[in-house]
Amino acid sequence: MPRHQGRSCASNWRRGWRIGAITPAPPIVIKRKAAHTGHHGGAWKVAYADFVTAMMALSIVLWLMNSSKQIQEAVGGYFKDPTGTGNKPGSYSSG
Repeated sequence: MPRHQGRSCASNWRRGWRIGAITPAPPIVIKRKAAHTGHHGGAWKVAYADFVTAMMALSIVLWLMNSSKQIQEAVGGYFKDPTGTGNKPGSYSSG
């Protein structure tokens, strides 16, 4: 019987055996440099979130400045009385 003992050469090659050899091939060891230790560089996310929030606020202010007087008064009325209970009888802000 041949040296590969009845198995195909491809299966021996996958198992790490050299074709025609009696002992297995030595394992291949890949040494890599150690990765960075610790977690660094997350501060940019906080700065970016602050920037995006500021841009959103700016776009809302610009949109309100360009809107009609009726919309401006409606938005201003919301900020004067956010719950909307100012005109109801018995509320604190009613006259």
